[in-house]
Amino acid sequence: EEEALLSEMDVTGQAFEDMQEQNIRLMQQLREKDDANFKLMSERIKSNQIHKLLREEKDELADQVLTLKTQVGSSQTMR
Repeated sequence: EEEALLSEMDVTGQAFEDMQEQNIRLMQQLREKDDANFKLMSERIKSNQIHKLLREEKDELADQVLTLKTQVGSSQTMR
């Protein structure tokens, strides 16, 4: 009976160690995924900022084109 108890304790101890190792691996995977998600979010924020700046520049250029067209139209009317 003592032998069976010792054997069971060994099996339980090994299972516990295996679970600890698996837990360490899973925690590392979670950290890596968190890091990847943080990087993706940072890239998305940067991309959105660039998109906003480009949209503002496009709108400004469109306003300049409209102003130039108006000026050209006015100068042609005056001739």
